[in-house]
Amino acid sequence: MVDKEEIVENTKATMAMEDLPLPKESVHRLEAYLGGKRTLDQSVKDLMAKYKVA
Repeated sequence: MVDKEEIVENTKATMAMEDLPLPKESVHRLEAYLGGKRTLDQSVKDLMAKYKVA
């Protein structure tokens, strides 16, 4: 079984290979999801609210 830290590190590495470093905010969001502190729906709603054009 892959642990949460490995998932985060693999995600960061994959993004970096595409020259798209993962911002700290995204890392925290991923860690919260993997730790069961946030649901995927909550994370998506937060992102939609953050980037919503008025």
